[in-house]
Amino acid sequence: MSTKRKTYSADFKAKVVLEVLEGELTLNQIASKYELLPANVKNWKKMFLENMSLAFDKSSVVKEYKNEIEELKIRYKSKQEGFGHFKKYLKELIWEELGEAREGDLIIAQRLLGHRGTPSAKIAEIVGREQSYSIAYIILKDGHRSIVDLKTEFPIGAELTQEELDGYDIGDVFKIDNQENVVLEKLGNMSDPKVDEKIVLAQFNKHDEFDEEVLKFATSFGDVKAKNYPNRKDLRCLTFCTIDPVTAKDYDDAIYYDEKNTTLYVAIADVSEYVKPFGSIDNEAIYRSFSIYLPHRSIPMLPRQLSETLCSLQPHVDRLAFVFEIKLDLDTLEVASSKVYEAIIHSHRRFNYEEIDEYFTQQMLQVKTTLNHIFWQMQS
Repeated sequence: MSTKRKTYSADFKAKVVLEVLEGELTLNQIASKYELLPANVKNWKKMFLENMSLAFDKSSVVKEYKNEIEELKIRYKSKQEGFGHFKKYLKELIWEELGEAREGDLIIAQRLLGHRGTPSAKIAEIVGREQSYSIAYIILKDGHRSIVDLKTEFPIGAELTQEELDGYDIGDVFKIDNQENVVLEKLGNMSDPKVDEKIVLAQFNKHDEFDEEVLKFATSFGDVKAKNYPNRKDLRCLTFCTIDPVTAKDYDDAIYYDEKNTTLYVAIADVSEYVKPFGSIDNEAIYRSFSIYLPHRSIPMLPRQLSETLCSLQPHVDRLAFVFEIKLDLDTLEVASSKVYEAIIHSHRRFNYEEIDEYFTQQMLQVKTTLNHIFWQMQS
């Protein structure tokens, strides 16, 4: 007895392949969506990228979206900015021998000379792999547990055995490696209000902990001693102050206004004294790029041993800073002159926004005598 083989139209194949190239879902997720074998989808994709086979040439979808297809076909390139000219050149190439390259990979392309027709190229080397992560959770559907993508609720490429699924609770949340299609870790459960923070960090592969090497280096610096910095301008006599949220732990900038000379001083914590190019702290900072502030926690770009101490303009201690000295013209309210230099400052007070609001609305009834001169300078 023979089994009739199911056939698919060229339009349907093109539609499926375009979804794969768009990259919103993994190949396995798309196969599950259309109840197809992943091997079939993979083969269609290969056919599509190799010389646009006759099956696809007949597709009205291909003809209608010709420009979009050419754009999608060169997704096997760096997603980084700064390659505008290179990207324009790649759009004119037909890729051959894609090999193990995946969407978003950073590659070295070799143009193939001596070919007639449209210029062609092949991937000479894969120099960097695109890493992306997604979030999945366990649901109960038709009496059975399954693990689905948090955004789309489509089945994910990573698979868990029925025994493994039964060992978890409904609503358990997981971090998924999209390249290897494996479950990396359990993040928590959807019933936990704080699981949202873990989801955000996992999706962008951010972490709180620093390596031992980074922490060891961050704690190796001693207190600031003015005698060690003879080339820095000593501004410790000026009554600098900081103004930050009441919950802040790192104070990046401080201000002082000299009314007599109509000069504003803005001090920025000098991080470059402690974070040297290509060092362990610098490499970690490049990876993190910025500090992250969430409702119940913060994840600093630099180790707290630096960001909340030596790189923070705390009150009553000497700190290194870059200072902008800005001469103001009070008649025109414009900057008459300005300069920037390395300095040592000594913040006299840490204010929060609420205190300053109260002061300027005349709701602060009592101000300690020792602070009057600071407030007076600020009011000026």
